Amino acid sequence: MSHKQVHPRSPYRSPPSFKDMAIKYPRFRKFVIQDLSGRITIDFRNPEALHALTTTLLQRDFGLEVEMPLDRLIPTVPSRLNYVLWVEDLLRAAGVSADTPVHGIDIGTGASCIYSLLAAKSKGWHMLATDMDADSYKCAEENVRINKLEHLVQVKLVDATVLLKGVVAEGQQYDFCMCNPPFFSSEEELGAETKSRSPARPPPRGARTGSPSDVVVSGGEVAFVSNMVRESKELGTTIRVYSSLLGHKSSLGPVKALLQEAGVSSQADTWFCQGRTTRWYVAWTFAAGCDLQGAAAQTAGQPAKRKEKAPLAWTVPRPGDPARHTLAVVGARVKEMLQQLQMSVRGLRNNDKIQSYQVTAFDNTWSNQRKKRRAAAHVDSPKKDIPAPATVTGDGRRSPGCPDARCDGATGTGEGTSEPTDSARDKIAAEKNAPSTQEADAKQLEASGGGTTGLKRPVEDMISLSKKLKTEAVGCLLRAGVAVVRNGDDIVLEWCFLEGAGGREALHQVLQYFKNNFKL
Repeated sequence: MSHKQVHPRSPYRSPPSFKDMAIKYPRFRKFVIQDLSGRITIDFRNPEALHALTTTLLQRDFGLEVEMPLDRLIPTVPSRLNYVLWVEDLLRAAGVSADTPVHGIDIGTGASCIYSLLAAKSKGWHMLATDMDADSYKCAEENVRINKLEHLVQVKLVDATVLLKGVVAEGQQYDFCMCNPPFFSSEEELGAETKSRSPARPPPRGARTGSPSDVVVSGGEVAFVSNMVRESKELGTTIRVYSSLLGHKSSLGPVKALLQEAGVSSQADTWFCQGRTTRWYVAWTFAAGCDLQGAAAQTAGQPAKRKEKAPLAWTVPRPGDPARHTLAVVGARVKEMLQQLQMSVRGLRNNDKIQSYQVTAFDNTWSNQRKKRRAAAHVDSPKKDIPAPATVTGDGRRSPGCPDARCDGATGTGEGTSEPTDSARDKIAAEKNAPSTQEADAKQLEASGGGTTGLKRPVEDMISLSKKLKTEAVGCLLRAGVAVVRNGDDIVLEWCFLEGAGGREALHQVLQYFKNNFKL
């Protein structure tokens, strides 16, 4: 566990000594193993060992006696403490004085009731802990009783549809709410997550624990948090700071877009990492004059910025006609294909060594195109082939649709373009009609250093210039930079991911589309 990846005030910035814990706590000792190098560790894939680790840390560091069934979620103490400490940062940023009583809500507290117990024991906060599972509720209530914290923690059994409304007491003001929502939309998705894990990413270190109600909810965590956002808008400042944990980085973009649409006064997000597990956190408020970014600043030095990943690069195949192997021709074809994919394309740089663009997509128009056309053909006329969509030639003339896979812009794979959705049309139109036009952007950016002298590497150049564009892409699936660069006798396409809910995986898919369909 790196000290740079946990909260600055966490005592777990240095890993606990399993040897010392084994000497002092017999229930932990029986799960300790010594590897060939003499290092003392435990089998993190063993739920019983995880249970012993959690209960021992809670007893040793917080004086808490906590028990939970092995068929329920076994929480990791350092990651839960990270959240509690960040909530403390949020309260300070929101102007809540350290010497006033704090009232919070823990949505879905689980059998351990760990967030409420940590908040009450270490901070003296008053907590309302809710859960919809009767067995988890009984266990949580017992944990509160064992630790004699009834004066600070109230556990409440709620209906499965209840989040905040129906829980908050009439006339009661709360300083915050926190939530660790189920991550998955189905048990099938839970299994698919492990299968789809990148081969370059280390496998999960710990055993997966928890009942279906702990880890699965209809619609997944984004749907769950979207309901929180909807209810928070109705409750307004009844709760000063709303917050939630997210298990998937891909969920952060859609949730932040929902918050902007909800008209929050301020929002903040951060991330913490324990071992090989990273979790993301988002918070928002409707209180006027409340700036939560101060909480983000508290941990800004802690989650060290990750090194920029290398751009995706692809060398353009040489055409049969050498006269077409020029930067101008290849650049025009790249821009044409981007526009055929219904992306918003904005110029960044255009000279004799590089052509670069910032592109934005709101819908996936590059995957499963053959399947989409066949489905459309089946609906419209099952016995007729649907011609490929019309393309725009280099001189601006529109060519008719062509069913032949050899048409310009298609290969034998049959991959073509698709019609944009209504939402994509609206959002792309909004970008095109933005006050900062493509032509003005290009001129301004070129004037700010448009020559080739001292030019940065294409990826750094694209990121730098993209930050200068005043663009609005709330809820975009993908925003990226693409550069057409001459490298000796070759012409290379370089792609860098900027933002978007689709992540780098969407960028990989777009590059694959170009590999399948690019033809001069």
